Amino acid sequence: MLTTLKLENVFRRALQNGGEFAEAFYEHTTANQLFSPSDSEVAAAAALVQAFEAAVAAGHGAATHDGRMIDAASLRMARTILDRAGDRPLASKG
Repeated sequence: MLTTLKLENVFRRALQNGGEFAEAFYEHTTANQLFSPSDSEVAAAAALVQAFEAAVAAGHGAATHDGRMIDAASLRMARTILDRAGDRPLASKG
């Protein structure tokens, strides 16, 4: 049963579905682990937002990060990842 829940949630996360309803205590842990962004996802999102904000502060009309232009959709996705991470400290802040 736990394997089925995990597999279903992996697909839901890949499709950007926001979450899963869990009834048993062990399901909550699995769902939280699967839907929470990883440390590397949080670090990448923070770097993208920081690059965008630095470009805006410098008065640039466009922003780039890792050689790619930052568009509204990628900025929104990065901010969503940071919102989902909450107050969790970044591993790089150590």
